[in-house]
Amino acid sequence: GLPRFRAAVQGPDGALYVAALQGRCLWQVPIDGDGNTGEPVRQAEGHGRLRTPIAAKDGSLWVSTSNTDGRGQPQPGDDQILRFSR
Repeated sequence: GLPRFRAAVQGPDGALYVAALQGRCLWQVPIDGDGNTGEPVRQAEGHGRLRTPIAAKDGSLWVSTSNTDGRGQPQPGDDQILRFSR
């Protein structure tokens, strides 16, 4: 089934972006001119568990990782703040 989204942010392209802890990706949810949502698209995979994205004034999206919040032994570079731009 489709994922359940919380804490979406609108990106510079008008789409909604939602991070997924369990899904380990950034979801892009297209929105048409009438405000209807399209099929979610997986983006930014391979960074582990992602937290809520923030839209920056320059059009980029900032997302933090949450890979060691009480899990395992933290290693250098485990959790990061990532910047995505188009």
